[in-house]
Amino acid sequence: NNLTNCVHLSLSTNAIEKMINMPGLRNLKILSLGRNQIKKITGLDEVGATLEQLWISYNLIEKLDGLQPCIKLTTLFISNNKIKSWDEINKLNQLPELTNCLFYNNPIYVEYLKENAKEDPKYIVLKRLPQLKTLDGATVTDKDLKIAEEKE
Repeated sequence: NNLTNCVHLSLSTNAIEKMINMPGLRNLKILSLGRNQIKKITGLDEVGATLEQLWISYNLIEKLDGLQPCIKLTTLFISNNKIKSWDEINKLNQLPELTNCLFYNNPIYVEYLKENAKEDPKYIVLKRLPQLKTLDGATVTDKDLKIAEEKE
């Protein structure tokens, strides 16, 4: 493997259907897999110790399993996927460094807005992930966190 020194690997828009293990990418910090056909997050065991950013928007992902090895992950861009359950968001609590996420245009947002037209789904996310500093491209404020805290 000649990619030992690779820090940013971009494989976006390649019709990739499956994530595979990436041995030898010991220095990988940013993995960009947006605009593919990925259904499941897998194969991150080899890069979990160094990966800081995962850009995986515009895929077919329903579940947020497979991120456990990514102990240094700070950024998860996973908008425009198929996440249907708020329980999936709860799984991200196992990522101690996570501070920046994109979730918009997932079914959890779309369905929430249908039922609660006047409420922003970001508060539901912040109730579950209060450590976030940036959500859906906007800085999280103290006011946002206070509103989120009051949610059921």
